[in-house]
Amino acid sequence: MIPKFRVWDKEKQAMSTVEAIDYVNDKIYPFYRKYVRRYIPFEEAVLMRSTGLKDKNGVEIFENDVVKLQYTITSDFELFEVRQFRGGMWRIDNRRRGSDLWLRNEDCEVIGNIYQNSDLLESVEE
Repeated sequence: MIPKFRVWDKEKQAMSTVEAIDYVNDKIYPFYRKYVRRYIPFEEAVLMRSTGLKDKNGVEIFENDVVKLQYTITSDFELFEVRQFRGGMWRIDNRRRGSDLWLRNEDCEVIGNIYQNSDLLESVEE
């Protein structure tokens, strides 16, 4: 699998797909749009890696996404944050419980991310 990234531009408060990463000059080049700068310095960027998995709607799941999932057949829907843990395993977690993402990705739905939808993060932490 070829690593795929997206970037959160802290300065412009915008999310974009990454076109290139320049490790020599510490710059990230997003797929250019009018509201995103031509390059983003490392210190003003948050890189998020694709998990390589898709949700139940076929949407690609990235690190720091917030997903909605009915954890058990009798439980209500809950929100979880996608995180990477020791050993490189992708997980979904909230304060009450968690699971390996690869076991649940076809049951969950991406509803946002912690940067563009900070209100969702509060729900994950409840």
